[in-house]
Amino acid sequence: RSAFLHSTSVRLSSSLSKGEEEAVAKRREIVNADLKTLLGKELPMQQTPVIAILGSGGGLRAMIALLGSLCGLKETGLLDSAMYLCGVSGSTWAMSSVCENPSWVKELDLLVTKILASLGSSGFGFSKDRLLEASKTDVFSCTNIWGTLIVSQMIKKLYTCTLPEHNDPLISGKLPYPIYAAIDKDLLNTEKTEMWFEFTPYEAGFPAYGAFISTKNFGSQFEKGELKHPHPQHDLCYLQGLWGSALAVKEILEKYYWQVILPSKLGRPRVMYKRLCRFSESLINHVNKGICFGSNLRPLLKLNVFSVMQNTWAIITTRIHLGESGTGSCCSPLGNMQFCLKNAIVMFFCEWGGGNPNTCLHGLGTLEYKIYWKEYMSITEMQFVCFLEILGLVCKMLNVLESWQWGTNYNFLYGCDSLLSGEQPPSVSSLVNNKFFYLVDAGLAINSAYPLVLRPQRQVDVIISCDYSAGDDPFLTVKQAAGYAKANSIPFPEIHVPAGEVGDCYVYSGAGAPTVIHMPLFNSTNDKICGLSDYPTLKFSYTEKEVNRLFEVSKDNIVRNKNKLLEAIGNKLCGS
Repeated sequence: RSAFLHSTSVRLSSSLSKGEEEAVAKRREIVNADLKTLLGKELPMQQTPVIAILGSGGGLRAMIALLGSLCGLKETGLLDSAMYLCGVSGSTWAMSSVCENPSWVKELDLLVTKILASLGSSGFGFSKDRLLEASKTDVFSCTNIWGTLIVSQMIKKLYTCTLPEHNDPLISGKLPYPIYAAIDKDLLNTEKTEMWFEFTPYEAGFPAYGAFISTKNFGSQFEKGELKHPHPQHDLCYLQGLWGSALAVKEILEKYYWQVILPSKLGRPRVMYKRLCRFSESLINHVNKGICFGSNLRPLLKLNVFSVMQNTWAIITTRIHLGESGTGSCCSPLGNMQFCLKNAIVMFFCEWGGGNPNTCLHGLGTLEYKIYWKEYMSITEMQFVCFLEILGLVCKMLNVLESWQWGTNYNFLYGCDSLLSGEQPPSVSSLVNNKFFYLVDAGLAINSAYPLVLRPQRQVDVIISCDYSAGDDPFLTVKQAAGYAKANSIPFPEIHVPAGEVGDCYVYSGAGAPTVIHMPLFNSTNDKICGLSDYPTLKFSYTEKEVNRLFEVSKDNIVRNKNKLLEAIGNKLCGS
């Protein structure tokens, strides 16, 4: 285990990492003891079932809901029966938040109380330094912006620790083994095994290719299977932005716009305008609080967002045709969002420095424009250097926003020709020849990471799927998982969707397949308390009351079904 943590080579093997094998072996003892107590009978160690908890995507809703599910599992005694904890998108935010504490299972209630309190509070500032440093690399993308400016504001904390820092407590077996999901953006398809990418505290890699590296080396440059240029590890703030980058794929974003946003109240032009103004004002206020300028520059950080939006709204409305679908630049919602963001940044600098918008748009970053700004602002050389750094950052941000570039990372399989030998998916040759790959939110494929716990090496017997997904079909993820399993000859139970109201717990089983327990967050039991309309995925903050209500609803779903969960686990042990 220690040797691989310091390995500088790509590991080509379908087996689990040594670290995971050791952690799981130790965890098995705790799971066995817990199930003996819960089931009231002796259980031979070799018959200890492997139970995986899945948390789906769903933004901040999923983060809060998974915290509720985990507390419910602890209250019922089932949390110590879980071997794996696997998340997508918003659920990874919850996982990484609690896993920062090496005793999180033992201290879960107190830990979650603190997290929930912060989620219901106001935002916080941030330092410009992390974005400035990231912008100097050739892997800077929208993911850096999203993680730093948006996700950290949503979850009310900027996590600067790294994922490998979570591995030491795992070896004791006292914690479920965490798996964080992502996908290769270029291979987006719900039935392709090779698009799935996993992060654990020990390893990161593509299970379908059997290609992994030590997680501490993710983000460094490899060539021909060997580390060539080490780079600093990505911290959790960046990874949370990557795991939760649901906006990354243009086609899906535009489909969401036409099918969900446009028919809703939000789709009305005036409502969109007001929402955009409020969002822009909130975002820039966060930026203003967080960027640390000298006192002479502080008065310049005042922006009338409504004035800016009024100046650009006429242009925007001529480009967007609400109520008409299409993919051209004139009617593309993404194109208009990019256009709006770009103009908002440009206008921000214009009002900040009193420049002409046309000059700013075409001259941003030129030497003449820099000289103009220095003379206009009458500032010291040191302050001007600080300003130039910010100007360079803005130019880089404009570039990645315009290209909508997400999840850019050095490809550790670049030039790894040894991967081409043997049976591999056809996509492997393209991957080996590319210096970069692009990792994004796994929920864009399947909103629960079934493919990662269905790896045969993990030998999962029971899957408890806590589904916090949006949409009209509360069974979509489990049906997609069944389709994925069938396409790839992986054992999976038959999924039958009952008619009538949506329940809170469904058990699917079959010979030779894992038992799947599907638990929709919103169901007929709690529909009088709250529903999906109260917690939309693109809502970036909740009140304290909303946070606590969602937490309790999710926790109650687990507690209420304790006996049903135990019965399903017991039946799996009996082979029925």
